[in-house]
Amino acid sequence: TCQPDELASWLNAHRFHNNAMDVASFLLTCTAALPNAEEISAHLMGGGGGGEATRDDTSASADGNNGELKQEESKEDTTNTNNGDETTTANDELGETITSFTSLEVSCINPRGKFLLSLHNNGIMLQNPKKAEEHITITKEAVEHAVWFRKPEDYKSLKQLKEGSKKPIPGHMILMCLEDNGITFRKKATKQICFQLPSYAAPSVETDEDINEEEWYNGLNSALLSEQKTITRVLANVDAQSSKTKKGGYVFQAGVGSSG
Repeated sequence: TCQPDELASWLNAHRFHNNAMDVASFLLTCTAALPNAEEISAHLMGGGGGGEATRDDTSASADGNNGELKQEESKEDTTNTNNGDETTTANDELGETITSFTSLEVSCINPRGKFLLSLHNNGIMLQNPKKAEEHITITKEAVEHAVWFRKPEDYKSLKQLKEGSKKPIPGHMILMCLEDNGITFRKKATKQICFQLPSYAAPSVETDEDINEEEWYNGLNSALLSEQKTITRVLANVDAQSSKTKKGGYVFQAGVGSSG
C-alpha cells in the first residue's frame, strides 16, 4: 500500500513528467469511474464529512447575526419613536409656533451652550441642535418673571456705532426665573434660564429676514407672559427712546465712557 501523497508524487514524476495538471485530471477521471461518482463528487466539493453541517452552521450563524441586527434596529426604532413622542407631547403642551420664531440659534448662559429657540403660543422650546431629543420646554405657567437687559460691554459697542452704520446690534439678554422647583436638565436642577438673543440688523439696513428688537420683545411677551405678568425691561440712556416708553421697564444711567 502507499499513501495518497506518495501515489501523487510517483504519477507526477514517472508517468506525467512533472505535469501536475495532468496528474489532477487523471485522478479526477479515476473518481468519475467509481460507483456513485456523483455523490462522491458532491461530498468532496462540500468540504468532507462535515460539509452539510458546515453549511447549516454558517446559515444558522448568519440567521443569528441577522436576528441581532434586527433586534438592534428594533431598539433604535423604539428609541426614535419615544423621542418623537416626547417632542410631540412638548409641542402639544406649548401650542402652535409663532410665525418667524422657529429654530433660531441663541447662546445660553444657563444652561451653557448653543440652542435652537422656538416661540410658541404657550411657551418656548430650547433644543440642542446636535441632539434633537435633548430639549427644554417652558410654559407660561412655569415663568415667575422675566427680565430683558443688555450686557454692559454691549452698551459700549452701541455707543461706538456711528450713525448710518450697517454693523449688527448685539441682541438682549433674557433671564427667566421659574416657579416652584424649576426644571431638571442634564441631571441638574435649575430655577433660571438665561440666553442672549441673536443680533438685530442695524436700523440703516433694510431686511425682512432679521427679527428686530421690538419684534423679539413682542414675540417673547406673547409666548411667555400674560396680562398679569410682563417682561421687566431694563434700559439705559443710550437705548432707543421708543423702548423707554414700554410698560414694565425702568431706566438706569449706564457707565459707558472711555474707561468702559
